[in-house]
Amino acid sequence: MLIDLNDKPEQLILEADVCIAGAGAAGITIAIELAKANINVILLEGGGKTYTDESQDLYKGGSNSLFYPKLDSSRLRYLGGTTNHWEGSCRTLSKIDFEKRDWVPNSGWPITKSELDPFYKRAHNYCELGVYDYSIEYWEKHSHLKRLITAESSFETHVNQSSPPTRFGQKYLPYLTNSKNVTLVLNANVTNINESKPIGKISGFTIKNHQNKEYTATADNYIIAMGGLENSRILLLSREASENGLGNENDMLGRYYMDHPGVKMAAVVPTKNWAKSVVMGENLKNQPPRGVAWTLELSEKTLREKKLCNARIAMAERNKLFLSKGVESVHQLKKAYGENIDIDSYFEHIENIIYDWDLVAESIGRKEFNTYYSERAKEFGGYLANAMTEQHPDYNNRITLSDKKDKLGLNKIKLHWKVTNQDKENIKKVVDELAHELSRLRLARVRSLVAEDETDRIFEELLSYGYHHMGGTRMSDDPKNGVVDSQLKIHNRKNIYVAGSSVFPTGGHVTPTLTIVALAIRLADHLIKEKGKS
Repeated sequence: MLIDLNDKPEQLILEADVCIAGAGAAGITIAIELAKANINVILLEGGGKTYTDESQDLYKGGSNSLFYPKLDSSRLRYLGGTTNHWEGSCRTLSKIDFEKRDWVPNSGWPITKSELDPFYKRAHNYCELGVYDYSIEYWEKHSHLKRLITAESSFETHVNQSSPPTRFGQKYLPYLTNSKNVTLVLNANVTNINESKPIGKISGFTIKNHQNKEYTATADNYIIAMGGLENSRILLLSREASENGLGNENDMLGRYYMDHPGVKMAAVVPTKNWAKSVVMGENLKNQPPRGVAWTLELSEKTLREKKLCNARIAMAERNKLFLSKGVESVHQLKKAYGENIDIDSYFEHIENIIYDWDLVAESIGRKEFNTYYSERAKEFGGYLANAMTEQHPDYNNRITLSDKKDKLGLNKIKLHWKVTNQDKENIKKVVDELAHELSRLRLARVRSLVAEDETDRIFEELLSYGYHHMGGTRMSDDPKNGVVDSQLKIHNRKNIYVAGSSVFPTGGHVTPTLTIVALAIRLADHLIKEKGKS
């Protein structure tokens, strides 16, 4: 059944076994799994079938960072959620990502990789992926993909598969509307989670359409699946029985927020020994025509020995202008002068500018006059090594509420986020290891862009983002260290769960969608078993 609250129904009774707030990858997956088990589900979506400014405006918020992307630009607020602009890269987290690592404070999941593997395999179907195999050995046999490093090394070649990408709203709308067990409600904005004292049991969701007309949805169990930022927001807003927010008795709600910073970390100039490999868009043998890509990653053994956080390195061809030392020196001196930053390599920067005078002139000409004249600028300069990195979970990186309110009267998000010194030092060590290994194997010369950066340009204006909103309602066995337990139920509550990347205690370095779907299937299985017991 499909209901649109913007049609302003006068009398509406919304009752079911399970009520899910949020119809993105997690919410849709759970709804389908439960419906197949003959469990009645209400699935609430804050937007409609397609994009509207009216709905998207509710995602606006603020950040303490000048460089972090606007909160309404990195996610979408309509059926299918952010899968509507997801690029489709898929990969499981690594075994080590789930472990408590003594060199990564606050690490450790209360579940293991092996526990999640069966659900990862099932998640492949939802994400329209091929065989559940991420070994380079398999893909060397079934594609033209080749590992970059064949000798024994601290680096390994790993594989990422690509979903079409699956637009969950479009793909699964027919099932949701035709299922006798699902009531899909569009333009249904959850504004409060109803809980009375003493805390413990949720009695309903208060929802509003976009004209502020109010309704209530009730169920035996409730699931918050509104996205990595919104999960924390709605819990912080729900203060009827808990003055600091539902599930926030230990001041953990919104804490340990993480993203995947993208760091332009090194210039790699290959030798004749360099083996070119397919990077994206590989057509696979004996599989549907989907993409597969390699990334270069430190081995688990090296991560342990060097006490490093995970990172994945992709190589992209770049011309001499892009990788010019002289052009970068201009930027370094300009920023140092404008912000009164003392730098040690002033004369070295001048030498770089003189040596690359034609490339510097080309850069200025292109920017100021849109002129192109230097042939050297177009020549192959090497590869840019770009790393998607795991962030150390930091207590002070957090989601809070601002005083500003949206049109529904709800406080907007104020995000406090930065790349910590630990994160920066980790990347420098990864670059050093890359330089050592590629040189030792006579594959390439590596120039560390991070080491040359004296003004923090790499970690400010040049930083890119995964737009992967993780943490905030982290999973933990101990209520003092997180918000939800290993079954994703909010600590000290009987009937409310959280789904999505906000439950991640650590984020690894891979895109989170496949893990989100796997955890959603696992949660659905748990609820089905609980239903069978009652």
